[in-house]
Amino acid sequence: MRDPSGAFVPGARIELRRVDAPQIVAASGTTGPDGTISLDIDSGSYLFAVMQPGFVRATGGPISFTLPNEELTVTLRIGQIRETVSVTGVRPAASAPAANRPPQRIRVGGNIQPATLIHRVNPTYPAELQSQGIQGDVELDAVISKEGNVLNPVSRTPGLHAGLVQAATDAVRQWKYKPTLLNGEPVEVLTTVTVRFLLN
Repeated sequence: MRDPSGAFVPGARIELRRVDAPQIVAASGTTGPDGTISLDIDSGSYLFAVMQPGFVRATGGPISFTLPNEELTVTLRIGQIRETVSVTGVRPAASAPAANRPPQRIRVGGNIQPATLIHRVNPTYPAELQSQGIQGDVELDAVISKEGNVLNPVSRTPGLHAGLVQAATDAVRQWKYKPTLLNGEPVEVLTTVTVRFLLN
């Protein structure tokens, strides 16, 4: 197992399942300090899955093992970071409550030192949208740079009021992170920020 820099990944869990019995784990184990693991399996075709906190779950197959000492090399991808912030306004008397999705949570760990939010500017709920009873969740996709800046936030919530999107974007652009470190070196990572505009 290797990470995107080519370094070995210890502590990653791998599972092999036969193609003809995918519901059963045929062999499993955890990589050692050198990022390798040896599994004793029968000849045949297998599906594989590799799990390591901080990295995207890697799956693949079918792959066929027919000879002794055959090898499989897997390169893991860094996982995505998520943040959620709620902005509460005053509901006008005639407004009805809107359904809201549950907040997203951050999943990080393993050989990754995750990005840490060190400066957050809270979005401002536009007063005119509050008076109109407009609320909703703005989801922004962005990149956290090697310097910890938020780059190119883009809304992934079609149909939401442009005023909410603008308020969320203006605030998130000013956020500052301690960047993600991969083996001690800063790397760019994707992030999804959910800004929840709620009326109480």
